[in-house]
Amino acid sequence: MKLFARGTLGNFFKRDAEGKLVLDACGHPIVDFSQTTDEQLRTLKEFSYDAQGRPKIRIHDPKAYLDLLARHRGLLRDKVALTDGSGGGPTPVYIISDKPMTEEEWKKQFVREG
Repeated sequence: MKLFARGTLGNFFKRDAEGKLVLDACGHPIVDFSQTTDEQLRTLKEFSYDAQGRPKIRIHDPKAYLDLLARHRGLLRDKVALTDGSGGGPTPVYIISDKPMTEEEWKKQFVREG
């Protein structure tokens, strides 16, 4: 998962000795896999050519894999337990209203008949 989280298209373009992108006559980066590692190639989702013969490169979505990695490491949780930390069960939730309950509402909620 770390591999996909660090994936970048920059791994697949030709660079000069200073590390700057080498561009073709049209100003597009030149695709070059000669310096690409096997690990970086695994981040490729798609490599094809369009109708004009231009390369189409897609990598796996790094944000999605960062999310998966964070959940795997326990940094994010889908559900949050409402407890007070004492282990005694859920924390009660109190709803505070701007207007008091009517007598009928109070009886309906708190008074048990019979």
